[in-house]
Amino acid sequence: QETEKERIIGFIKAAESADEHRRQDRIIATPISETHVSQYVQEVLRTYSQTESSSDLTNVFGDAGQAQVLPADDSDAPAESSIRLRGASKGAFMRTIETYYEAHPSATQVVEAIEAGRCQMMINLIGDQVMLTEAIPIIGDELLMEISRVLADLQPQSPLFLITGHGTGDLWRRLHQARLNIKLPPSIALEQVPPDIEEALRAGKMMVRRRIGEPALYIIDVARWGLLRRADVGNDPLRVEVHAISDERAGELLDTGRIAAGDLNREEAIRELQLQVEVEVTQRVDFVVEDRTAAVRIPLQLPISQEEVMAQDRVEFDQFTTQEGRNDA
Repeated sequence: QETEKERIIGFIKAAESADEHRRQDRIIATPISETHVSQYVQEVLRTYSQTESSSDLTNVFGDAGQAQVLPADDSDAPAESSIRLRGASKGAFMRTIETYYEAHPSATQVVEAIEAGRCQMMINLIGDQVMLTEAIPIIGDELLMEISRVLADLQPQSPLFLITGHGTGDLWRRLHQARLNIKLPPSIALEQVPPDIEEALRAGKMMVRRRIGEPALYIIDVARWGLLRRADVGNDPLRVEVHAISDERAGELLDTGRIAAGDLNREEAIRELQLQVEVEVTQRVDFVVEDRTAAVRIPLQLPISQEEVMAQDRVEFDQFTTQEGRNDA
């Protein structure tokens, strides 16, 4: 039988739930603040301008002499393409006391997502070009030996760019440890990488970008593979917009499978989406492939199931939860 204490606790919880529901109703009904959005857009543009020139992707293509910045009115300049980043709280873009402490995604997160999106563009262009008939286990030395073989075959004259897919955290940590010459206690030290890989990492001849795409390792000899081309969007390097999510847009996201409802029913899932905004970033960037044989894809065999890998990466990798690409050309 329910005690008086349990009844009181139940009453308090019901009141809190009703109050939270009303708070959410106010957030859904209130427009986002143009002032807040403008300040946020300027912060993203400022951060991008400060960091883009030093990003791994820009550096490796620039060092290889394979980066081009075209005038915005050049007929050959890249077409606009967009990514939409979801999961950001709508309350962070409102001018209300009750949402004052809600934080919008940092400008650094947006810039990181832009870089990840560009790496995904490279992966899409490389496609399913496979060097091997079977996947290589990510655990053990076989993969590192294969990287050494590719390094010897390519004989690159400029830095190689490596992209490691989801589930490759241990590989990335081994390469990162070798690049920085980190000496760890034997109890937690990772296995050493071959000397040729270690030398290439420390000399800046190999740059690694992690956790993009499916479990695979992509090795690109940038100097031969192709060009990275960029142009401004209007008067800025990017166009950044923040959109509230309407009923129609929420339904579209659910119907197209871009967002999974999980344990929520449709009404609850739509409501959850309407408490968020989409940050849309439009850029003019593309890659012109000059030699497809200068990039290889090595499929990886993971020690655990794909579902567990993706779950681990969602916890480990700090990002917005979802991103979507669109080409408006």
